Amino acid sequence: MLYLGKGGELEHLENLMGEGNFTVPVPQGQNVSVMVTPLSSIFVFNQSSHYGNVEELYLWSSDQVSINTGGVHYPGLVTISGETSPFTEVNISVYGPGGVQVMREMTDSGGEYSAQLTVSTPGEYRVVVETSTGIENSTTFTVLPRLANVTIHVVNSRGSPVSGVEVQVGNESGTTNSSGMVVFSLPTGNYTVRLTPPYPYVEENRTISVVAPGDYTFTIALAVLNLSYRVEFNETGLPPGTEWYVNVSGIHYSRNSTICLLLPNGNYTFTVGAQGDYVAKEPVGHFTVNGSNLVVQVTFIPEVFPVIVKETGLPPGTEWYVNVSGMRTVPVLSSSFTLLLGAGNYTISVMAQGYTSNVTLLHLVVNSTRTILVLFSPLRANETQISGSNASGIGVENSTGEVRVNSTPITREVNVTVETQGQIRVNPVEIGIPVVALILVAIAVMMRRK
Repeated sequence: MLYLGKGGELEHLENLMGEGNFTVPVPQGQNVSVMVTPLSSIFVFNQSSHYGNVEELYLWSSDQVSINTGGVHYPGLVTISGETSPFTEVNISVYGPGGVQVMREMTDSGGEYSAQLTVSTPGEYRVVVETSTGIENSTTFTVLPRLANVTIHVVNSRGSPVSGVEVQVGNESGTTNSSGMVVFSLPTGNYTVRLTPPYPYVEENRTISVVAPGDYTFTIALAVLNLSYRVEFNETGLPPGTEWYVNVSGIHYSRNSTICLLLPNGNYTFTVGAQGDYVAKEPVGHFTVNGSNLVVQVTFIPEVFPVIVKETGLPPGTEWYVNVSGMRTVPVLSSSFTLLLGAGNYTISVMAQGYTSNVTLLHLVVNSTRTILVLFSPLRANETQISGSNASGIGVENSTGEVRVNSTPITREVNVTVETQGQIRVNPVEIGIPVVALILVAIAVMMRRK
C-alpha cells in the first residue's frame, strides 16, 4: 500500500508489491514515477506534480513496522524503538515471564517511534507492536539478573583446604579445587549451600545471603565423621586375676585383664585403680585419640601406708632401732621415724642400748596410717632387762603376753602388767620352778657383788 503525503496529509495512491520502478497516478490525474527500495520507506520521484517540486513529495510504504529492543538486558530500563510509516499511530504491548502483560502504550510515529520500560524480573519478554493501519510485528528480549561473584571455600577443622567437595547453591553446582574453592555467579537472594564431601568428612548445609553485584567469599569448615578407634589399656604389677578398672570421662570399665575401649577422636582424662592392696603409680592420666588406635600403659604397685614411730625418753643423739618382722632399720637419731609398709600384719619392736622400751613385741595390722608412741626408760643398776609382747596395743595397761628375761623366754605362761612409764611387772602368780631358780641365781649374783 502506497501513500503520498505533504504537510501531514496522506492520500491513497495504489497497492504496490515488491520493489522496482513504478508509475502511479496522483490526484489531479497526473502520473508520478517512483522507485521502491526495501531498505527505506522513502521513494524518489523523477518528475513534479501539482504538489510542488519533486523534493517536497514523498511516498511511504505502510506494509512494515520494525522493532529494536537491544537484545540482552539486566534489571533496569529497556528502550523499545522502531520505524514505520509517518503519521501512523503505533500500539506497543510487552508481556513478561509467564505471559503477564507489563506494558501497553500508544505512540504517534513520525516515521520512528520509541518507548521505555523498567523491568526487574529476569526472564524472557515479548514485544508486540501494531500500527493504526493494521500492520503488526513482534520480537523478544531477555532480562538477565545482576550477578554476584560468590566463592565457597571449604576447609577442615585445622583450616586446611578440602578438595573434591561437591557444592550445590540453588540450581548451580560445582566441585572444590585443590585450594578448596569453587566460584558461582548468583543473583541477589538467600541460598542454601549443600556440601557433599569425600570420606571421612560429614555433609554440611549452610545458608548464605548475597546482593548483586558484589564479591563474596564464604568459608565453611567440615567436621570429620564420628569414627571410633581402639584404645587399649594394659597393666603391669598386679597378681594374675586381680580385678582393676578404668574410668574414662566418667564411664567405668572393669576387668581382670586388658581393657579395650572404642572411642572417637578427642582429648580424654582417665583414672585407674585396682582391688586389694595395690595402687596405680599414676592414678590420673590423659590421652588423645587422633585418627588411629592407641595403647595406654598402666603400672600398679603395692599400696603402702606410713607407720610413724615417735619416741620419748632418749637423750638427743641417742641411737635407737625399729625391728619390723625381724628386719632391723638403720640407726635412728631423731625422735621420729616413718616406715612405709604395705597392707598386712607385722611384728614391731623398738630398742635402744641401755634403755628399756614399752614396745618390745607389737603385733600391728597395717591398712591405714598408724602412729606408735615409744617410751624409753634407762636401765637401773643390777636391773635385768625384760622384754615381752603387748598384744592389746601400745601404751595399754594390764596387757599379757610372752616375757623374756635377758632375751631368754620364760617357759611358763605368766601374767605381765605394763605399767605407766613403760615398766613391766611380772605378776607372782603360778611362778614355776624355772622362774624361782632364775630369781635365786639373780639374788646370788647380787650378794657376791656386795
